[in-house]
Amino acid sequence: MRLPFSRKKEKKKSDASSPYPDDLRPWEPPRFPPTRASAQLLAHLPRVVLQRIFVYICPHSRDESYETCEESASDSGCMLCDLRDLSHCAQVSRTWRASAITVMYHSVRIDPVHYCKLEAFLAEKRKKTSRFDRNGIPEDPALARLRLFRRTVRDDPTRIGKLVQFLKTPYMIRESCHVELAQTIAVLPNLQYVDLPEGMFADEPNYATLRLEVQARCPDLRKMTYVRGSESSFANLATGRVWPRLEVLELDRVDVDPMVLRTALASLTRLRALKVSETPSFSDEVMAADDGLPPLPALEELIVKDAPRMTTAGLVEYLSCRHDSRTF
Repeated sequence: MRLPFSRKKEKKKSDASSPYPDDLRPWEPPRFPPTRASAQLLAHLPRVVLQRIFVYICPHSRDESYETCEESASDSGCMLCDLRDLSHCAQVSRTWRASAITVMYHSVRIDPVHYCKLEAFLAEKRKKTSRFDRNGIPEDPALARLRLFRRTVRDDPTRIGKLVQFLKTPYMIRESCHVELAQTIAVLPNLQYVDLPEGMFADEPNYATLRLEVQARCPDLRKMTYVRGSESSFANLATGRVWPRLEVLELDRVDVDPMVLRTALASLTRLRALKVSETPSFSDEVMAADDGLPPLPALEELIVKDAPRMTTAGLVEYLSCRHDSRTF
């Protein structure tokens, strides 16, 4: 029988000071302790210098590539640990917070695991959901991070939501959690790239809400893919009101009229990279120079696979045209 006034066991100092064991601590003690003079110097650093330092702390915050979460992963370190260190910097002072959140929310990654030895410890800790259930089903950490990020941007869309320009999520999250993804995208008006499920590229009915949300809330997207079944959505590009600032476009087995294809490509004045695969309508007629047709954008990269109606003559005619009329 427990006495009513008995003292509880005091926790060890090591447990209270750090949530991680000593051998798994992600930081090292400072070689030189801080002084009053060093604190005063840091307090007067310009905002540009602070942001430069924070970029070194969290390098992936400046990832502006149009690649998926898996393709753009870095092998040089643990991206979740870098993000944690940057969030700790944001808690130092108001000045640091103003500079840190600008860096932190520019390019956001929702990584599923830590890419360091800390993940084994955290995975075991997630199983212990309560004191009575030591072998519970652990929650999906990537989904939990997406929901926390959704709550953050929806609570402050005017300041934090506007900062997000790149959003990268794991494959399983973007394929199975499109509702959470749509609710997050709804408050990110300046988004330039986001990892989207493959079903949306084919106009599958399950992703109709997500597509409408992306079209309405994210007019500044720079990359889009269309596959077989999305011909009607691709035709909307010709209106010039759907994603007019696209820079990278991929077409895979899209069956549309050559004139629709020509009009859609001509409306994308900022297009710089085009990849076409197994699209029979992509022919010399699309690339031909004609005074009665709008000019095509000046491409920096063109990849054509399995397009039997496209010949070298059509490519030569396109490459010989002048593109001085391209505007930015």
